[in-house]
Amino acid sequence: MTYDFSNSSKQIPNPLKVENIFFALCSALYIAAGVALLLITRAHLAEAGRSAKFLAIIVALALLVLGGGYLARALTQLRFFFGRGRPTSLAPDVPQNQPGTSAPAKHISDTLLHQALPLTEPSGPVQGVLYTLVPNLIYAPATLQTLASVQFRNLLNMTIIFVSMLLVLLFGSIGGGNAGGKIVDWIGLVYLVYALKILLWRSSSVNIGSGHDVLSVGKLVLLCAFSIVGPALLALFGDALPGLGGLSPFPHVFIVMIFGIVAFGLFFLALVRQVRSAPNTTVACATETWSINCHPSQVMTEFDRVMQHAWVDQMPNRRYTRHEPAIDLNEKTGSFQADLLEETQPTPAERDAPTLGSALSEPRHVFILSLDALGFAAHAIAAVCWFMLGLRMQDTLSFENLHGWLFYALAFSAIGHYALGAAHALWNRFDFKSRLYWMEMRGQYVSANMNYGNVLNDSIRTNSSVVQIESMTFRLWVADVATVAFGKDAARSIVGMLAVPQAAEHLTAQLRKFAESQSIILAPGAAADMERHAQLSRLNQPTVGTTAPQRIGATIGAAMTTATGETARLCPRCAAPVEPRDVFCGACGAPLHA
Repeated sequence: MTYDFSNSSKQIPNPLKVENIFFALCSALYIAAGVALLLITRAHLAEAGRSAKFLAIIVALALLVLGGGYLARALTQLRFFFGRGRPTSLAPDVPQNQPGTSAPAKHISDTLLHQALPLTEPSGPVQGVLYTLVPNLIYAPATLQTLASVQFRNLLNMTIIFVSMLLVLLFGSIGGGNAGGKIVDWIGLVYLVYALKILLWRSSSVNIGSGHDVLSVGKLVLLCAFSIVGPALLALFGDALPGLGGLSPFPHVFIVMIFGIVAFGLFFLALVRQVRSAPNTTVACATETWSINCHPSQVMTEFDRVMQHAWVDQMPNRRYTRHEPAIDLNEKTGSFQADLLEETQPTPAERDAPTLGSALSEPRHVFILSLDALGFAAHAIAAVCWFMLGLRMQDTLSFENLHGWLFYALAFSAIGHYALGAAHALWNRFDFKSRLYWMEMRGQYVSANMNYGNVLNDSIRTNSSVVQIESMTFRLWVADVATVAFGKDAARSIVGMLAVPQAAEHLTAQLRKFAESQSIILAPGAAADMERHAQLSRLNQPTVGTTAPQRIGATIGAAMTTATGETARLCPRCAAPVEPRDVFCGACGAPLHA
C-alpha cells in the first residue's frame, strides 16, 4: 500500500488506501447481486418467458460489470510508482547544456521577485457570494478554485430546481382537468432528466472547465417565472401532449434531488476543508556587487557543481531557465546578463497515509470520508434496485410496474458514481516540497590581452586574453516552496514559499570565493611541461647569473665547431663565441687576449 518516489527514497504511504476499501465494498455488493440474480434466473428458466429471461440476464451481467469495474480500480490503486519525471515540473524543462526559458518559467521568476502568489479576482455574482463565504479560497490553487466554483454552482442549481419543482406542484393544478396533471408529470420528468444529467456529468473531475452550468440572472428569472406560470401556459396545449400513463416522475424526482443536494453539499464542504489560511510567501534574496577577473560563465559552472552535491536522492534538479553571459573578446567593452532558475527534485510533504480512524478525526478528510460513505450507500441502494428489477422482469414486462425500480436504480447509481468520483478527486491530492534557486548576473566587462614575463631575461613568457568585470550585480533568490497536485501526472501549483536566508548567504559566499580565486595568468602545469622545463633549466645551469642573450650565446657556442673541427673561440667572461681577430667581446665588451 505504498508508492515509490525513487529508487533511493523512502516509501511513502498510499493516500488512496481508504478509498480502495469503499471500492472493494461496492464491488462486493454488485458482484453478489449479479451472481444471486443469475442463480435465481437459472432456477426459473423454464417458468419465465423468453424475453424476460434475457432481460434478467442482461441486468445480472450489468451488475457484474459494475462490480468488476470497481474491483479493477481498487486493484489498480494498490501501489503507486513515482518514477523519473514525476511529479510534473512547474515549467518546461530546459535540456542540459542548452539555453532556454518559457512563459511559465518567467511566471515563477516574477513570483520570486515580487514575493507574492498571483491571485485571480472573482468574477460574477456567484463567485462573489462564494468568495464571501470562503474568503481564503482566493489563496487556493487554481484547480481547487475552479472545482469549488463549479460545485457551488451545481449546489445552487440543484437547490433552485428543487424549489422550482415545489412551485410546480403548488401552481401546477392551474388549467383544470387532466391537462394540469399531465403537464406537471412532463415537467417533473424533464427535471428528473436534468438532475441526472448534472450528476452524471463530469462535475467531480478536477479537469472540468470553469464555464459549465454557469448561473446567470436571466437564467434564474426564466426558471422562476416558468415554475409559476409555465404550467398554466402549457395547460393551453396540454391536450396535444401524450399521457405518461403509469410513468410518474413523482416522488422519484424529489428523492433524487434531495440526495443530489446532499452529495453536492458534502463535496463543497470537503473542498472548503482543503483550503488553508493565507500562505507564507517570503523569499531570501542575496544581492552583492562583484569585481572579478574571470568569465561569468565560470560562476554558472561552479553553481552546477555545487548543486550536484546537493541533489535530492541523487536526482538532478529541474532546470527551467538558463541564459549564458554573452561576452565577445574581440570587443573592448560591453554589457552582459545571465540568469538561471532551478528547482530541486520535489519530495512528498506527508509521510502518513490517512486511515479510517485518522480520517474521522482529521477535519481535512472527514467530509471526503462522508462522500465515500454516501457513495457506498447509494451504490448499495442501486444494487438492491437492480436486483429487484431483474426479479420483477421475470414476473412481468409491464413498464408501468418496473419504472419505479428502474428510476431508482439509475438515480442511485448516478449519485454513487458522482460521490465516489468527487471523493477520488480529493483523495488524489499530493503535497510536495522543494527548493527554488534563481541566480542573476548583470554588469559591464572589459576585455584585454595580458603578457607575463620579461622579454630579455625570462626564458618562458605567457600571453592570455582576460575579462575584467567591474561592479557586477549578483543576485540569488532561494525559497522552499510548497506545491500541490491533484493526481500524480497532474500539473503542480505553488501554494506557499518560505525564505531560506542561510542557504542564500552560504551559496553566495561560496560562489564569490570561487570567482575571486580564479587565476588570469597562463602557466604550464602538466607533467610533460614540468619535465621539459627541467631539461631547459639544466641546459641553462652553466650560465646562471647572466642575461638571456648571454645564456643563449653560450648554449649555441658550446655546440659550435669550426669548419676544420677546431673548437670555436669563446669569451672568457661570458662564454660568447667570438672571432679569432676580435679584440673585444661583442656580447659583454670584455677585452680579449691573444
